[in-house]
Formats: sequence, C-alpha cells, structure tokens
Amino acid sequence: MAILVGSGFLGVLSVSGVDVPHIQNWPAPETLQAWDGPPSADVPAEPPKEAQGPILHVPRVFVARLPGRLADETDVEARKTLFIRTVLPLILEVNARVEKDRQRLLSLKARDDAGHPPSSSDERWLADLMTEYGVPDLDWTALLRRVDTVPPALALAQAASESAWGTSRFAQDGNALFGQWAWTDDAGIIPTARGDEESHVVRSFRTPLESVRAYLHNLNTHPFYKRFRLLRAELRGETQEAPGSALAETLDSYAERGFAYVEDLRTIMRVNNLDIYNKAVLDSGIGRLALGETTRTVGEN
Repeated sequence: MAILVGSGFLGVLSVSGVDVPHIQNWPAPETLQAWDGPPSADVPAEPPKEAQGPILHVPRVFVARLPGRLADETDVEARKTLFIRTVLPLILEVNARVEKDRQRLLSLKARDDAGHPPSSSDERWLADLMTEYGVPDLDWTALLRRVDTVPPALALAQAASESAWGTSRFAQDGNALFGQWAWTDDAGIIPTARGDEESHVVRSFRTPLESVRAYLHNLNTHPFYKRFRLLRAELRGETQEAPGSALAETLDSYAERGFAYVEDLRTIMRVNNLDIYNKAVLDSGIGRLALGETTRTVGEN
C-alpha cells in the first residue's frame, strides 16, 4: 500500500504478528513522481502459500539517489531505519526480476524434460539469458544455479558494511552500495588511499537500483562466488531459518578482510535482526520513483 501525503510519502508496512525492527513509517522524500512500474510488475507480490512465517509488505518506492540525510543523521538507529527503508525495496525489486526469469527457466526445463523442446522464441530468450549469465552451452543445472536471488538479509548486511549504512562518499556521490571495483577512472570514484601503482576505482551507478542489479549479477556470475551459488542451490528447498548467515560463509573473497568480513556480515544480520526481511514482499501496484531531498551528481562535493 502506498499513500501520497502532500508532496511527501508515507509508506504503510503491514506485518502479520511480529514487531519489525527499525521500520515504523517509510521515508518521506520531498517529491514523488509517478513511474510506469518496473518490469516485474506482473510478478505476484505474494510468496507461495507453503511459505511459513510472517509476511512484511513493503511499499513499491525506489529512490533515484541515496538520501543525503543518511550522511547527516547523527542518531544511529534513525540512520539504520532510513537506510533499510531506502534499500530494501531495491533488493526486493531486483530479486523479483531475477525470480521472474527463474520461473520461466523452470517452466521451459519442465517442458523439455517432458519431450517438448523450446520454441524458436524461447530459444532466443534462452540464448540471451545464457549470454547474460556466462553459460556457453545450454545446461539447465548451470543456468538455474546462476539465475537465482539473494536473501534480503544478506544483501542488506553487505550494503550496510560496504557503504557504511549509506554514508560513505562512494554511496552518497556514486550510488555505490556494494563497493564494486572498476578499472577506468571515468567508471567511478577514485579512492583517497589508492596507491600510485593501483588503477581501480569504486564503480558509480546512475541509480541505487543499478547498484543492486550489478551486485546480484556479480554474485551470480563471478568465479569467486561459485561456492556461494553451489550452497544456495543446496539450501533451496530446505528449511533454513537464516540462509543469509549460512551463505555469508562463502563470501570470504568479497573483501580483503576475508573471514573477518564474513563475521562482520553475520554480526550485522544478528544485531539488527535482518533475517525478518527475508519474508518481505513488495506491495503490488504502480511503483513510485522517489526524487529524494538531494539532486547531487556523481563527484559533487
């Protein structure tokens, strides 16, 4: 449910029988602009009936830039609240887009297993998907391991760790939530501590949504995260109370700190009770593009 109040926004988060940490009302950007709705608008917002536990309904609001208030807020809990309100809808949206492709993939595999090969249009779609996910030959198992979602708790923890809860220069000036590197200066922001012999930058994005999409694509395709994909496939279908914590074990290569980084992610998830957001779903309906209180461009001080 999304309610427009004057030029601001009050998001109503409905919860079934549980107290939700941090979330009371959703942020009120100064202006809102109607959006046509994301490509995932036709994906059912509700999870399968067999899913257990409380369901959190999240307003379909996507920020055009990270709020400048994140960097200015001195109250830690208020900053965390605003960060989760801002980033969680983005994670759910990207997951929904990937899940839509996964469901089509599963349907085509089932038909193929039953002796009905893909149609010519489905073959073209599969070819594009294989290219996108770096699978050279049609291998259903390999594709399904890659075309998959990330637990929101884990994505929130990584975003919080990599962006200092949205306060870092890379997050504020470049919408960079996950600390991804690029190798040309015009692709991002040069770290202050970069050595003379180094050439990396922290990759910038036009919107925070693009940052989340790049993050999940990185997990789904990069050789460093093969263990992540294998364990995720193993856990799928099992009763797993905290999949983010289990999957974090495989992300020691994500940061130079190795297993200390893994423990940091687990601490962030535990202390902030982020696993509750694994049951979150986007409200159905038209999305809203929030044009927050700042319009700074990449690199602006």
